[in-house]
Amino acid sequence: MLKAEYKLVENDDVMVVLTDVTDEIRQEDKVRSERQRLEMVAAVTESRDFFDTVKDFRSFTLFDLPAILQSVVDAQVIVKTIYREIHTFKGLLNQFALFRPGHALNFLRNIFEVGRTQVPGTEQPGLFIGPSIKVAFVSRDHGIASNLNRALARTC
Repeated sequence: MLKAEYKLVENDDVMVVLTDVTDEIRQEDKVRSERQRLEMVAAVTESRDFFDTVKDFRSFTLFDLPAILQSVVDAQVIVKTIYREIHTFKGLLNQFALFRPGHALNFLRNIFEVGRTQVPGTEQPGLFIGPSIKVAFVSRDHGIASNLNRALARTC
């Protein structure tokens, strides 16, 4: 990565100074990553809440989410329920500086934000909860739920 500086020199000429700042940016990234890791360690060691949150999150992704998606309640209720759970877990995981699953949950929350609104002129939610989205969430090996658990495991 290059940083450009411009300097006015004699005769109204402009001198361009290019500086390679790649190493500085890498160092800043390392420091930021280490700080986040230390924040996580500090948050984890301060209370038992961390382990309860991880257990609850895994339970949600492995059991509750598939059950919600397989339920026969109104699609709008499904969307609102999943949105609320995702929003809650995103906040809880961010408290423990677990940003990797938090970013994934933020992405999902945005999808379900669309689903919370209705299609104009209909009673239908903006997100269709059909068989394909259910498979995308609950597929044991490649589903979103298992990917969230893997993101949590890599962070911890």
